[in-house]
Formats: sequence, structure tokens, C-alpha cells
Amino acid sequence: MVYFQPDLESIVSIQNTTTTRPVSVLYNGSGIHDIVGPVPLVDISRSASRNGAGSIEGYTTRIDLTGKIVAGTASSSDPEAPTPAGSGIGDTLTAIEGLKSLFSVDGAPLEIKCDATNTLFLASGVRIVDFSVNKTDDNWLFTADYSVSLEYYEPEPNGPNGSFSVKSTSDTWSIEPIEDSVYQSFTYPTSSRMKGETHNPLLKPTAPSPGSPVPGGFGGGGSIGGDLLSITNIPQYRISHRVSAVGVAPAGSGYDAYLFAKAWVQNRLSAAFSQSPIVSGIGHFFTTSPTNTSSFNDTYLYNHLRTTNFSITEGSYEINDTWLAMPTGIQYIEDYSVDASTDDRNIKTVRVQGNIRGLYMTSFTSLSGNNTIPSGGGQISVLSESFDETGGSLTPPPKILDNINQASNNTTIAASIYDNANKAWLYDVKPYLYNRASIVINSIDRNATYVNITNPTLPPNNPIYAKESLLNPIPISTTEGHDPRKGTISYSVEYNNKLNLISGVISESITINDTGPADVFSESFVIGRRLGPVLQSLNAKTSSRKDVSIDVVVPPPSDAAGILLTNRQCPLFTGGAIYQNIETIIEVLRPFGSRAAIFGTVRPNQAGLSYVSQNSHNWNPAEGRYSRSVSWTYQQCSNNKNYLDH
Repeated sequence: MVYFQPDLESIVSIQNTTTTRPVSVLYNGSGIHDIVGPVPLVDISRSASRNGAGSIEGYTTRIDLTGKIVAGTASSSDPEAPTPAGSGIGDTLTAIEGLKSLFSVDGAPLEIKCDATNTLFLASGVRIVDFSVNKTDDNWLFTADYSVSLEYYEPEPNGPNGSFSVKSTSDTWSIEPIEDSVYQSFTYPTSSRMKGETHNPLLKPTAPSPGSPVPGGFGGGGSIGGDLLSITNIPQYRISHRVSAVGVAPAGSGYDAYLFAKAWVQNRLSAAFSQSPIVSGIGHFFTTSPTNTSSFNDTYLYNHLRTTNFSITEGSYEINDTWLAMPTGIQYIEDYSVDASTDDRNIKTVRVQGNIRGLYMTSFTSLSGNNTIPSGGGQISVLSESFDETGGSLTPPPKILDNINQASNNTTIAASIYDNANKAWLYDVKPYLYNRASIVINSIDRNATYVNITNPTLPPNNPIYAKESLLNPIPISTTEGHDPRKGTISYSVEYNNKLNLISGVISESITINDTGPADVFSESFVIGRRLGPVLQSLNAKTSSRKDVSIDVVVPPPSDAAGILLTNRQCPLFTGGAIYQNIETIIEVLRPFGSRAAIFGTVRPNQAGLSYVSQNSHNWNPAEGRYSRSVSWTYQQCSNNKNYLDH
């Protein structure tokens, strides 16, 4: 094998043979010329990194070293200068290995000196990008060409990231409306569609009280809390905040880049709601006003959730915050529906069913830093550019959903989500279920009575367009579902418009049976007569009979004292309203009794005689069932009237 041998004088001419070098390049404290001989050429370039807004976040400096390895042994006259080349490929390979060993240390300082005391360039924390040794014409026998690429990152002290050693930062907000949650507020008339509730202590604004007399009548009475049902839908928004960064740590410092990224994110979170847009990026939209609940601009942040993502090996750290936002200080969200059905007896059943979800608040102080499970109370205010007229500007402040209560401070809202849901159920939802159910009664097309009173000979009208009986305030069934851990309450309540004359009972059944007078005749049986017995009129009539049965269901007594009908604790106390109403109905239905007590001034009763033939009570306290049965035998004083005229 023949090697090309260059001019040895040209090789020696590129070596520095003096003891004092005008320029030296040192990496990690070692001079590169000590290994390779000549001092390498140096190229330095600097580029700025900018964020999406164009601001400079930092600078990346790249340093390219290119040089030639000239192998040899040290001279006795100049220990730093190698002897003339030509000593063989072994020395070249030894120099290459020495150069590789020097640049195997990442993150060391790089220094360029013009003499022993003066430094031209100094960089710390330099990262090794590339190291390569290239072929030469002599195949490394005498020389070898090499190149080294280095770089380091410097944050801009006056930039958006300050002095943090980070790059690829991001701080983004998202405000998006939740579907089907636009603002609307209207009232619906219900007074003509409702019976009076005899006792609803939480109904506003004028619920019956012990000092306020309740109107009488078997259909019940009492205040209904105004004639309008307020229905308000609050717009809901999902607000998201994402803060992320990729750190840049000095080489050789392990995984410190992740810690630098985390420090930047935490610093950014501490100013998330700052009023300065330069600091927070959202300050011109948000202001902190946690105690003001009167302005329509107030927007409350509920149900904060935080997710944290980080990679130690990639030096990245990210936090995502989400809130449910609404422009009012409520403590819960409710969805409900009203369903109605009519059976074959034309009895209408209305079901109101819904779900209540309690809300909670998070304090601003706990939203910054490293807190992943914050607690407390807080509020932000979204200005008009986020809630313009087309999006439903809330002015004046609406009532919350269907209620009148509004939280006055965020300490109340910061209570447990189940407490908030339960208070909503007890005070803002349950008292208004009957009002809600009554919306579907007597729509505008039901404008005629079923029976034409002015001309009763005409056929009745179509029931589907006839006026309906009002719903009974006492529901026929109720269902509640409580989930304290999730802070939700579900419910389903049913009402019907079956006729009830007795107020306060869960259900009632009144049965009236009349047996009119019959002919008195004799039967004489004749043997062999195919026509049967011989019938002979005695020219007389039997007495009439009337049977009345009333069955009611009430809540069972709570203790033994309530079993006795003569005890005031009994629901069927003989001196109580239910028992007295039952007795009044019995007396009204008695033959030749006074009907005006219930039915008004209908045609006068006819004179006659009536005698009680059966009188019984049945009381089942365990089931709350009470039955009252009375039978009369009666006779009219005139025979020119129908027996039903009694």
C-alpha cells in the first residue's frame, strides 16, 4: 500500500512552534492544540427564538470548530508543539481518541483566549451537537481533518420568560359556550291552572302561615305564591387554561430542564388572573371581584379541575385547568322536564323529573403554584366583549333558575357540593314542583267545558279540547335519588287531576249506590204451568235504599298515640278537618239532606223519611286507610217525583 506523503515543510509551517500562542481554544479547561497541534478555526452564529406574538424569548448560539490533527511527539524545546509529522497513523489515531474523550463531556465551558490572561469569548453550559473526523489525502497517516459543533441557549432577561431557562412556552385560554345553554328568562302564568296549596312553608312570596287563615272548601285553599312561574336559563361556558414549557438546563446537570419548565409554569399560574394583560395574557378580560354579586358582568368559576402532565426525560411540564363558568352566583345546576299522559278514564297524570348538581368554587390563591387539589371560593368578571347583546347580555341580574334566592358570598358557594344540591332541592326546587306540573294543564285550545251547561241535550264536547280538572297539590308518587359523593340529587314527582273532595288526603274513593223502589207482587207456583208462576200485583212499592262508602288514604301515624281516632295526633282525629269533611259529605249525601254545603243551590230537596240501616267505620293505622260506610232506607212523601230527587 502506497500512501501519499505531503510536503513536510508545509505541515510544519501550520504548526505553532513558539511557546507563546497568540490564540488558544480551550474546552473544559483543556487546550485543543495540546491534542491536535494547530488551533482550530472558529465560526460563531447567534439566532433569536420568538414566541407566536413575535417577542424574543431567548438566543441560541452555535459554535463550529474546524481543524486539522497533525500527529507527532512533543519537542524538548517546545513541549506544546508536536515534532514534524510522519511518525505514523498510530499517533493520529491517538489524537483522534483524545479529541473524542475531550468532547465526551457535555455542558462544559468553552473559552477562546488571545493570550494567557485575556479572554476573547467565554460560554458555559455548552452542549455538544456533532463531532466528526473526515478523511484526508494521506488517509490519516500524517493528518486528519475534524469538525465539532457546539451550542448553548440564553434566555432573554427582558423577554416574556424573564430569566427562566425555558423555550417552547405556551399560555393559552379557551372560552367556549356549552351547547343548549343560551340565556333566556320568561314567566308563565299558573294561577288559573293550580289549586291552592294548603301548606307549602317554603313557597314564595306569600306562603300560608299559622297566623294567616287558609280559605275553606273541600278542594283545599291557601296561597300559591304569586301567579307567575319564573323560568330562567343561565348561559354556561367552559373555560380552559393551558400552561406548558420545555426547559433548557445546562448540559451534564441531569434532568434539571424539567424543574426549570415547572418553575416557569408555576410562575405563570400565579399571575393567571392578573389585571395586567402583559403578565397574564387574559387580564383585559378578567378582574377579581369575589364579593360583588350585583353586576351582570360578574362571572363565577365553578368545579375547577386540574391535570398535570410532565416528562422528566424531555424536560417538559404542563398544567391544564378547566372551569364551568356562569355569569351569576348560583350554587347548583338543574335540568328538568315535564311529561303528561291521559288514561282511558280521562285522568291526566303529570310527571316532573329532573337532576340537581351542586357546584363548588376554588380560591385564586390555590390556583397558582403546585396545588393540584385546590379549595375555597373565588370569582372572575367577564367584560362585555365576551357577553355581548347577541350572546345574551344578562341585564338586569336574573333570578336563579326558578327560585328567588341568590348566593350573597362565595363562602356559601364554597360549601360541599352535596350541601349546595340539597339546599337547592329543599328551598328552590321542591316547593315549586306543583307550579311546574301545572304548566301543561288547560292549554289555550282547551277553551270549552266537556258538558254544555246551557244546552245539556247536546252531546258532550271532545275531551281532548275540553277544559281539564286542575291537578291535585298532593303528588301520587315521589322518587328521590341522593348521591352525596357526586353532589347530585335526582327526583321524579307525579300528580294527577282525579277528583278529590277531601283536602289533605293522599287518595280518596267515594262510592254512591242507590236502590230505587220496586213493585210488590205475589208469585203463585202452579204445577205443570209452562208459563211459570202466576204473578199478581199487590199495588204497592218497596222502600228505597242508598249506600255511601268513602275510602281515604293518609300518612300512617308516627307513634302509638296516633292509632286512636279520638287522639289529636291521629290523622283521622274525630275533631280534625279530614274526619269532619268525611262526615259532612255523608250528611250531604243522606236522603233528603241539605246539598248546599257542597253542591250549592241546586234544585230543592224533596220531603221524605230516611233511616240509617247500616253505619260502619274501618281504620287501618298501619296503612293509613280509613273507610266509612253508611246505608239508609228511605221513602219520599210524594209519589210524583223520581226517587233520585231525594
